[in-house]
Amino acid sequence: MFISKDIEIEDVEIGAGSFAKVYRGKRGEETLAVKVVKKEKLNAKILEALESEINIQSSIMHQHLVHLHGIIRDPESIYLVMEYCNLGDLSKYIKDNFPLQEHVVLNFISQLSRGMKTLL
Repeated sequence: MFISKDIEIEDVEIGAGSFAKVYRGKRGEETLAVKVVKKEKLNAKILEALESEINIQSSIMHQHLVHLHGIIRDPESIYLVMEYCNLGDLSKYIKDNFPLQEHVVLNFISQLSRGMKTLL
């Protein structure tokens, strides 16, 4: 399914939350993550939190934070077009590789702290 003239969502769901699903997408040869938020599931409080997420992600660029490429809105959905992380999310990585080696944990803590510092 194309959500714009150059971005296609594949039928591969790579994540889900309470109000959104994340699919693998493509722009040419580039792989993307596309968070699909159905507007019918949004109340005022959730919409406010989503707009806050969009504003924050739009204003930052850091190697340890997921990059937001853009937002596409249609009458039914809001699409957040984001950087694709091919190893999945951190919680999945930890579950799949538990117990972690100390040097891996230290590397994650270092990356997380640098990313968090950007958000201050």
